[in-house]
Amino acid sequence: MEEARMYSCQDAGTEHILIALIRNPSELLAEVFGAYCLDLSTVRQALQELDVLHSGARSHPSPSLVDILLTEVAGWESSGSQHILERVFLVVIAHAEYLATKILRRLGVDPSDVRCKVMELVAQSIKYDVLQRLPEYEQHPLLCELVAQREQLHSAKITFVAKGDLAGASQISEQTNRVNAQMRQILRKIIHET
Repeated sequence: MEEARMYSCQDAGTEHILIALIRNPSELLAEVFGAYCLDLSTVRQALQELDVLHSGARSHPSPSLVDILLTEVAGWESSGSQHILERVFLVVIAHAEYLATKILRRLGVDPSDVRCKVMELVAQSIKYDVLQRLPEYEQHPLLCELVAQREQLHSAKITFVAKGDLAGASQISEQTNRVNAQMRQILRKIIHET
């Protein structure tokens, strides 16, 4: 909301969330923003070039996006999940009509490429965390891959829900259930071996 107040806006739009994430990124997002040369001055300049600040044609997220963000963040925090800022970023650039997505395009950055890069780095981070916390998983690299795959599926589901594609979200849920079943099999095997 602080970014929205700076621009005399009552509501925080995707553009404000993008600027806030760039101003205070996680380590992973800082890497992504650096790779795509996204900094405060270039993003703010692109926002001005889109004439959003002065024309009254601001693009705020729909109430459904705000609801998605609040619901998802609450769920991630209660489960102790990591990478909350990355997931918020993925929601903010999930739809072509969101102003944050238009800003990226204005800067010559393909939002699909950025999404893939974020999901790839999150997956690598999760695999590393799993290996560091649970040494026995080193003997089961497939489990690490499945954990990363489940995280990517979750991020994809958020994107489908943000776009209103419930059929796509449902397919992702089915894939997630299959991944969870595979993980349970491997965990049972680990338990029986120890």
